[in-house]
Amino acid sequence: MRSLSHERLSPKKEKLFVILISIYLFFLGVHRGGTQFVIADISDLYALGAEGIGLFASVQHIPPLFAPLTAGIIADRIGKKPLVTAFIFVFALGCVICGFSSSLTVFIIGMFIFALGSTVSEMMSTATLSDANVEKSFQYINISQFMFSMGAVVGPLLAEFFIKNAGADWRFPFSLGFLLFVIMGAVLLFTSFPGVPARAVSSEAAGAHDKKVSGIRNIFSFVTPFILCLAIAMMIYIGMETGYGNFIDSVMRAKNATSTISAFTLSAFWGGMAISRLVFSIISYRPGRMLRLCFAGCAILLAAIIIIPGGILSIIISAGIGFAYGPIWCTIEAVAAASSEGRSGSAIGFMSIASGLGGIIIPSLIGFAAKNNVQTSLIVLAIASAVGFILCLRIKSK
Repeated sequence: MRSLSHERLSPKKEKLFVILISIYLFFLGVHRGGTQFVIADISDLYALGAEGIGLFASVQHIPPLFAPLTAGIIADRIGKKPLVTAFIFVFALGCVICGFSSSLTVFIIGMFIFALGSTVSEMMSTATLSDANVEKSFQYINISQFMFSMGAVVGPLLAEFFIKNAGADWRFPFSLGFLLFVIMGAVLLFTSFPGVPARAVSSEAAGAHDKKVSGIRNIFSFVTPFILCLAIAMMIYIGMETGYGNFIDSVMRAKNATSTISAFTLSAFWGGMAISRLVFSIISYRPGRMLRLCFAGCAILLAAIIIIPGGILSIIISAGIGFAYGPIWCTIEAVAAASSEGRSGSAIGFMSIASGLGGIIIPSLIGFAAKNNVQTSLIVLAIASAVGFILCLRIKSK
């Protein structure tokens, strides 16, 4: 037999590693929620309207089309620590460029760079959690995403507070992001990461395999029909999450809600997601069944929030939408990593391609559809959720 070496962390180092990755994802969530809260202001600044919100969302999902898969293939060979830490600093650089930008072109360049850094660092961080302990991968990924969601709860409220009380503007989330990511990148440089996971292959089978397949085909040999189905579900989900997060503030404004109600509606979404991910990190569940229930719940709740006025009930329903969204991403990532036969970085990278496509296509459709009526954005999301439910009828629990 031949296998790649896999350095297991000691229980103490494993626990510390999971805590630090979760803290990083919390900071990433603060940045994500904060930027989603000010994205409408940025769009208004450059006179782009609802289409501008869709444009900004799409730009952020270009890097997932190529960067994480490339990084994942490299990481499966040299380890994930160099890529995670390097791209956290790339993330910080993008925040600086956005924060100091004075033109739309410079801002979009900065957005592309921070999206490149955030995408690779988040995806590779998630893959390392599976590497640290495959048996606990569902738990670890859900816990880390719980922290991400909690950060996204804090982000809009923090931005709204400093904008109202300290004279800050839309640049605040980028300034804060730069500070947090520089600190976190430095901390992770001195943190032990798990090694590349082992994958055993008989020498005879490996020799025959090497003769029959080309290098490119070998790279993508982990893409089974099951992985492909998960990728399509991921594409739909990311479009839903990005679309809701970026458009709900504009929808609430169209409903004549106050800025406080608007901020709490977005925070409630992330809060519901955080609670959901915490719950699903504790309980056992069947992935296929859970995905079907969550997509169906999203469609129903999105339809509900469309027809009600912008008030306290919107906040409650938004929390319900977040709860339904909660475990979808974590489950798809964990199942993909566990089904990759030791190539978690590549599998997570492939999921990122699907994420990029979903984040570009669906927000763009929303921006076009919502040009004359921003509430149409939620109709597109409800339809996407229904399609996700139909797709998951084909996903069998593993």
